[in-house]
Amino acid sequence: ESRRMLGRRPDEMALLFVGQHILEKGVEIILRALPLIDSDVPYRMDFIGTGYAQERMKHLAVELGVGDRVTFHGVISDREALRRHYAAADLFLFPSFYDNAPLVVREAAAMLTPSVLLEGSTAAELVSDGDNGFLTARTAADYARVISRLAHDRSLIVDAGIRARQTLCRPWRDVLDEVMGLYDNIIERYGHKG
Repeated sequence: ESRRMLGRRPDEMALLFVGQHILEKGVEIILRALPLIDSDVPYRMDFIGTGYAQERMKHLAVELGVGDRVTFHGVISDREALRRHYAAADLFLFPSFYDNAPLVVREAAAMLTPSVLLEGSTAAELVSDGDNGFLTARTAADYARVISRLAHDRSLIVDAGIRARQTLCRPWRDVLDEVMGLYDNIIERYGHKG
């Protein structure tokens, strides 16, 4: 339903990045990978967010000849609209060495969308390649190779999306139980001072 609402064709790879448009997040790797994706793979790339590198990214997309397949949405603060983008995406692209435990990877996983992350990055610490996401080297060519391979075998994406939801998402009830346990421990150790 989300794909239909966003105008994504069934055969089209829907690729997504959500976050600050800054070079530290690896956004240039994404853009440079796009023209290297196998020519028989139709795709759309959506960038959501803003940042100091956004204008540079727009110019680079045109310069690389992929401007017609890339959309810069800016910030989307409507949670339902953002959820639609996560749900419509086949892959969440996040080639950042800058981030530690990024929430956006978990948000994508909640919508059954696995991430493509960089090997050795702290963002990828909970991801096992081919199980609950995908890992690649920090080059545009390697990034494009992974996307192309997955486009030709979408069952790998579906399976990883299911595992991503199972392993990367935590229900709020579990989080609240953990926080309550921490508070109980603090009260027990330091006594209740009312």
